[in-house]
Amino acid sequence: MSVIRVVCPSLNLICEPVDMTSHPDPESTQGMTARIRVLPCTLLLFLSAGCGSGAEPAQTTERTADAQTQDVPDLPAESDAESGDNQPQPRKDEATDLQSVSSSAMTPDAATVRKQMTSAQLVLGDPVVNSVDMMLVAIPAGEFQMGSPNSDSSAEDNETPQHQVKITKPFYLGVYEVTQSQYERVMESRPWQGSNLEEAQGRIHVREDPDYPATCLSHDEAVEFCRRLSTLEGVEYRLPTEAEWEYACRAGTTTTYSFGDDASTLEQYAWYDRNAWNTGERYAHRVGRTRPNFWSLYDMHGNVFEWCRDWYAPYGSEKALSDPLGPRLGKSRVQRGGALRSAVRYFARSAYRHSATGFRVARTYH
Repeated sequence: MSVIRVVCPSLNLICEPVDMTSHPDPESTQGMTARIRVLPCTLLLFLSAGCGSGAEPAQTTERTADAQTQDVPDLPAESDAESGDNQPQPRKDEATDLQSVSSSAMTPDAATVRKQMTSAQLVLGDPVVNSVDMMLVAIPAGEFQMGSPNSDSSAEDNETPQHQVKITKPFYLGVYEVTQSQYERVMESRPWQGSNLEEAQGRIHVREDPDYPATCLSHDEAVEFCRRLSTLEGVEYRLPTEAEWEYACRAGTTTTYSFGDDASTLEQYAWYDRNAWNTGERYAHRVGRTRPNFWSLYDMHGNVFEWCRDWYAPYGSEKALSDPLGPRLGKSRVQRGGALRSAVRYFARSAYRHSATGFRVARTYH
C-alpha cells in the first residue's frame, strides 16, 4: 500500500482515494486501502475506495528509499528545511513592522496593513477595501526565480527546473483568504455548512465564523465567486495565476520560506501540524492571526490550499517566461499554499471540495 503524508493541519482525514491520474506508480495503490501519516506523530487511517465525492486530492510525488513509502507528498512540518540564519531583511527604506501582529491579535485592519507595506507598494496605493470588506494590497511588477533549485534536497520533482519569471504589471491580491462572511455575501450560500457538506470530504473539520476561510469550495465555485464579485464591483476579480501566487508569496525572497530558511520560526507564520492539528485544532484557522510576509500577505504558508487560475502541468524547459498562464487545457487545476515551502505545488480536479481548500482573489490594477 502507498503512504500519503497529510499536507495541511486542517486537512480532513476523511478523504478520497489517491488520484490515479497524478500517481506515477498505479500499482503501488492497488487494493482498497491507503495509509495516511502525519508527523511528528503518526496517524493511520484506512480508506475504502468508495468514500468521498469522486474528486481527486491534490498532491505531488516524492520518491524515497523505502519501497513502502513511495509517492509521498510534501509534508507541512518543521522538517521541511533545515534551520538556518539566512532570513531576508527589508531594505532600510522599506522596513515592515512584522512585530505588530501576534497569533492572538484580532484580524489586522487597513491602517495596520498599511504600516507593514513596503514603499514600492505604497507608491501604487494604499490597501483597498471593497464592498464586501475584502482587503487587497498592490503587488509591484518584477522578476523572480520560480520553483526550487536542483540543489534543494526537499524539492519535489514538479518544482523543477527553476526558471526566471517576469511579472510585467502590478496587480492587487487579497491580504487574506476569502472568508466565510465574504463568500456568503457574494454567493448567498454556505458550502461548508449543512447538507452541502455531504459532497465535500472535510465535513467534520470546519469551524464556522465570519473571519474563518471559506472552504469546501471547488475551483468552479471560486471562479463563479470572482465573476459575481466583478459584476458587483465593476472591476475584474479573478484567481491569481500560479506564477503570481508564488511571486507574491516570496515577496522578493529566494529562501525556503517567505521569511527565510529558519524553520524554528514557522509557528509565527503558519498554521500547521505542530501548532494546530497536533493540538486538537483540526480546522482552518481565522485569517490574519499569524505574521505576514514582506508584502503584508497573511497565511501564505499553511492553513488552507488555495486555488489558482492555471491548469496543472510539469514545468517546461523554458528558462525565462513573462506572465505565464499555464497550459491551455488540462485535467487538474493548480493549488498553492497549505504546505509550508514557497515553491510547493499541488493539483486537483476542478470539482474537488475539501475542508482544507479555499482561495484568495486577485484584482486588476488601475
